[in-house]
Amino acid sequence: MRLLLIPLMAGCTVVTPPPLVPAHGISAPLEKGTTSVSLVVGIGGGVFVDDGFGFAVRVTNQVSERMELGGDLTFAFANPSTTRKHDQRRRELVAKGGFDAAHGGAYNAPRFLLGAQLIGRYTVDGADDIVSIPFGFGGGLADTKLRFLTAYAGVRIASTSGKVDAYGQPLVGISIPVVQGPPISRGQRPATTYWLGGSIGAVADGDGALGASTDLTMLYGDEAVLLFLSQGGTFRSEPDEEIQQ
Repeated sequence: MRLLLIPLMAGCTVVTPPPLVPAHGISAPLEKGTTSVSLVVGIGGGVFVDDGFGFAVRVTNQVSERMELGGDLTFAFANPSTTRKHDQRRRELVAKGGFDAAHGGAYNAPRFLLGAQLIGRYTVDGADDIVSIPFGFGGGLADTKLRFLTAYAGVRIASTSGKVDAYGQPLVGISIPVVQGPPISRGQRPATTYWLGGSIGAVADGDGALGASTDLTMLYGDEAVLLFLSQGGTFRSEPDEEIQQ
């Protein structure tokens, strides 16, 4: 999922990490009361950003015939190879007297990111082409003392063959730093970032309560282009018939 998100330092600009947007779930509304638990792993990178990897846990419940609500928790880590390059660059700058951590030298990119958000999806049309509105509100923190809030909304259009869903979803989002922390690159701190992009993917509905999914997400914000490739597995628990009655 958002996946996964790597704290994101653009080469010429410093962006705040985006919301977690990949779908990783059956597009059609499930039976009311059904709970889904997904585990997602992924890698992220792009243009003017550091690369990394991470995983997420998502729990949702079909609270009505059209509305699904839940939340997810994300852990992301910078690529160790990239981190070593930043450390080496920092040492070189210190040796030359060109690095000032207090006032913004360079290459203070986060190594770890923790994110959480509340998510939902409202199904508008459940016919042959399933149209729904996904949305989410959350936030996160990085080891650089960065603290931020996120939000997103979009439109998901999916087609299903009964066993496999294929979907696409254009999205818009925003990331707002509440605590910027120290400068990350060239004296710049993370700034409010507006995101525009979307994702495509497929969900295979396995036998019984199991499912698997793949998602490719691209987001653009303030000169940075982010790409996330993620793979998910989902377990579903349907409500007991007696409870439903």
